[in-house]
Amino acid sequence: MKKVGMLLLSLALVVSVLGIASSVSAASHGKQGVLQSVEGYTQHLGELAKHDQEANQLLKEFKALDRVKQEKLIQYLNDPELFRALIEKSNALNAGESVALKNGDVLIRKDLTITVDEGVEEVPDLQATYYRRATYTVTQEIFGLKITKLSSYVRYTHNGYRVTSTYGNGAYVTNYNFGVKITKDVRSHYHTSVRAYSTTIWEGAFARWTPIVVSKEQKVWGTYWNTAGGYLINL
Repeated sequence: MKKVGMLLLSLALVVSVLGIASSVSAASHGKQGVLQSVEGYTQHLGELAKHDQEANQLLKEFKALDRVKQEKLIQYLNDPELFRALIEKSNALNAGESVALKNGDVLIRKDLTITVDEGVEEVPDLQATYYRRATYTVTQEIFGLKITKLSSYVRYTHNGYRVTSTYGNGAYVTNYNFGVKITKDVRSHYHTSVRAYSTTIWEGAFARWTPIVVSKEQKVWGTYWNTAGGYLINL
């Protein structure tokens, strides 16, 4: 009887340990952002919404979707090919254009803008130096919800005849696909007499797969005649 008792106790301990290991593993995957369910995505968004206005708006829009679309959205977020498409499909677009995928469920858009730089007031006909900001943005929407946005920009000056300097650049990402980790490496800005340039290297990896699934170079430029351009290419 003692042997049977010890055996049962040993089995109970094994089951207990396995249960703990399973819980730890699940928690670890959760921290990595692997999407398991509609409920998990809602909970994660809810946590972000406490201090992120965009997440709060997205949470409202996600809850407004019917259950079928919610589950489909989770499937799309877990599809590495759709994340690759954000990069690869956008490069063929002109500024302001978009392409629809998955029967219109997924939309990828490209925007190029040129603006007067923040905090600068210009006086028409009296301005000797013009301060500009050129921005290149790609966006992925699913069922109308803005999920991922990558933007690069360069800040520069021109005198109406040539680019005279660059004085800043950067990149930022808005990403509510918790199944993918996106990192950036912003390179130095520079200019010629015609254009001002900035380059950003983007890398994206899914929590479920290694190594990196995308590695891209995004280049943006602005001109002295106030236009913006750019490209996104494989590395």
